[in-house]
Amino acid sequence: MPLKAQKCFNAASQCLDLEHMLPNPRFSFTPALDEDLPGLATMTARHIPGLKGTYTALAQVQRHSRSILAIRNRQELVGCFAALLLNDSGFARLLHYSLSIADPSPEHLARPGETAAAIYVWAVCAPGMAVGAAGNVMQWLKQDSYARADLYAKPSTLKGNAFMIRAGFHPLAGTEANSIWVYDRPR
Repeated sequence: MPLKAQKCFNAASQCLDLEHMLPNPRFSFTPALDEDLPGLATMTARHIPGLKGTYTALAQVQRHSRSILAIRNRQELVGCFAALLLNDSGFARLLHYSLSIADPSPEHLARPGETAAAIYVWAVCAPGMAVGAAGNVMQWLKQDSYARADLYAKPSTLKGNAFMIRAGFHPLAGTEANSIWVYDRPR
């Protein structure tokens, strides 16, 4: 059995089909506004212990790539999806463990509309019911510039680890369990 399928099978056969999840109309999902960033930084720090990244880093990434996304339930800010849209040099640095996740250099990030070589999922903060917005996230990731980029992440919470397994993420081949995981997007 392939590793991806084995991981899903081990998670009580409750695999998520990320590529076919539908957007949830209860949530809106847009690039964060400048005034959202302090609240999102506070929210992610509260819910993701040990998150590497600060308000300053979120603001820098947002200015460059517009990839800090706010999840709203009506007008209330309820979560975020923060991604590093990596260009070729950023992807190479990620694979060699030399990319600064906490303070990424803009020279390693793709700009809006540029094709991303890979997407590093920096943080998903969806406390409570906001996890229902996963389909909205996947819809955003289907844009032409991002649809072929595999997703990379490092699980930092038990819930995050369980979600990644159910979604079909797997550790990169030959790496330790506490390292980067990948979700292979269909081609």
